[in-house]
Amino acid sequence: MNFKLRLRIALMILMAISVSAWADDYGDTPETAAAISPNGAANLGMITDENDTDWFWFTPTSLGLYRIEINKAPTGYTDSKSIKVYQKDEFDVLKQVINWSSNNTGEYIGRDIFVEADRKIYIEVYSGADESNYYLKAHDLGSYSVDSYGDNLATATPIANDTMMTGLITRVNGELDVDWFEVNLTAGHIYRFDIKALCDNAGIAMKLYHTDGNKAGAYYNDTNGTTYCSPVDITLMVKVSGNANKVGEVYQFTCVDLGEVSDDHSDLSSDATMVTEEDGTINCVGAVDFDADYGGESYGGDNDWFKFSPVANQLYLVTGTMEEGTSRKDIKVFQIDDFGTLSQYSVTVSGDGEEAGIFIENDNDVYVKVYGGTSDGYDFEFIASGDYSDDYSDDMETATDVAIGAEHVGSINRGNPLDTDWITFETQALHKYQIALTYRSKSSDVAIRLYANDVAVSSNVQVYNFVAWENEEYKILISGRGDNFSECYRFEIIDLGPVADDDYVNGPNGANILPTDTTLVAGGIDYVAGYNSDVDFFKFDAAADGDYTFAITAGAPKGYKYLRVYRMNDLDNLIQVDYTSTYYENDPKSKTLALTQGRYYVKVESAYIANYEISIDSPTPRCGDANHPYPQGDVNTDCVVDLLDFAIMAGNWMVDNNPVNDPA
Repeated sequence: MNFKLRLRIALMILMAISVSAWADDYGDTPETAAAISPNGAANLGMITDENDTDWFWFTPTSLGLYRIEINKAPTGYTDSKSIKVYQKDEFDVLKQVINWSSNNTGEYIGRDIFVEADRKIYIEVYSGADESNYYLKAHDLGSYSVDSYGDNLATATPIANDTMMTGLITRVNGELDVDWFEVNLTAGHIYRFDIKALCDNAGIAMKLYHTDGNKAGAYYNDTNGTTYCSPVDITLMVKVSGNANKVGEVYQFTCVDLGEVSDDHSDLSSDATMVTEEDGTINCVGAVDFDADYGGESYGGDNDWFKFSPVANQLYLVTGTMEEGTSRKDIKVFQIDDFGTLSQYSVTVSGDGEEAGIFIENDNDVYVKVYGGTSDGYDFEFIASGDYSDDYSDDMETATDVAIGAEHVGSINRGNPLDTDWITFETQALHKYQIALTYRSKSSDVAIRLYANDVAVSSNVQVYNFVAWENEEYKILISGRGDNFSECYRFEIIDLGPVADDDYVNGPNGANILPTDTTLVAGGIDYVAGYNSDVDFFKFDAAADGDYTFAITAGAPKGYKYLRVYRMNDLDNLIQVDYTSTYYENDPKSKTLALTQGRYYVKVESAYIANYEISIDSPTPRCGDANHPYPQGDVNTDCVVDLLDFAIMAGNWMVDNNPVNDPA
């Protein structure tokens, strides 16, 4: 028998054996699951269609670690498989432990699972393919003993650096175990804290604390690792916790001393480097000498502290420059408050070319913390840039009078109550004004509010335009925020000049009479502003009760133009009866209102400069209507036949208006 024939027979026998094995499919439910042996031979299985599942089980030892693996069988099927692993809980209910999918690389894909109890483990295999085969096997990786580490901060287990600790997170009477460790750190050394789960079905995390129970690291639980460098000898507490939804967790924890670091400036504000002013500039120069996740007086790696004596009510412009090609650095600014406490300004300045202003109200020492980025140099400059003290009034009645067209500076001083600045100025009728406020310090939240006749007419803004309809006094309130240090500002009131000619009055007094015989009256919204945009008032008398039709047509641009109808109450206050509006260009809109006899007012307004035409059609009898035709001979339709009509006829006596006689 030649070699090719022997090979062909061998392959046929192998295929026959394989087909026979696949025909013996496994149970489709946990109740019909097939038993397998950890460390035994691989189990060959077949997913016969997209709805088929294969179930297996084995009984683990308590506190045992197992690896479950799956691989494709060598017959050409390449569809991926999905695997779910379960364990029954104390109530005999299946609880999922973990799930994953194979990737058909021809290698075993597995997961390590740790189980606290010795109840049965179930494995479900499935695929979305019509036919798909696989190998499945399990390995016993050994068992662990329950640890005796401290369960709270007071009973934390002391450990030495560079020691690896292996532990379990167990569940006793429904309570989830936690493990506490205590480790001593040497000043100026970097330490690496690492936590590693030894199984894939874990939710292990750690968190660092000081001995008083306050957090020394991140607010959240760290699931990987972190570094810490303290400027003083310190004892840290490490809490290792798990996840109540897991069926068992095993981990390794280490704290490694990475060695001593060099540091050019102290990481403590109490040992801050004193910097003196030179030519109006204060330079904080140094380098971030090492990287760490936490340490110093606050979170971060190397923190360099400086301090200087400021000038009161001074604005300092701060800029930062880095060594070429190095990473960004940031600073935070603090000052000793009236109680001797170091208080942070609401400001962070970045050394990436940004310029920021910081207003220093009093002459208590200022502290600067430099932090962030990688290990490289920096230079932050504080440049004195002007006195921003002010003596503006704190109340409306005694508001400080200021000149229009000049720049004014001020600051919001701390106190209880918080400082406010009241400003007053005189305006000219029908002039437009702009109030412009500029923040000078980075943490400012200063805003202005405009008052007319002691009533607020604007929200808190920085730039505001308004028109003065009369020669009158206006007031401005400048305010800040109670939780912000460092607020100073500049402001200017600018007279933008008279507005365009105002064709109709802006109020009911002196309003033009509006005809009620459908005569079109043309007008325009001549200017707009944040306060006191142009409005046009008219008045008319309803001679009799009846239906009155109001119409409005407006030109470009698109936008609402309103025609509002008012009456006056007994207190001489305008009460709106109704309104109509138009939006599109040359799109007439009308509304019919049932009015009683009396005096009424019409107001036209818009947020856009635009021309308009309005009219009223009243039910009052008048010459020329259907029931009252013009008299014969009334050539000019003024309802009177007089010499003017004869003059018009005489002037046109020989004019031939017959189109039949038109030579054209």
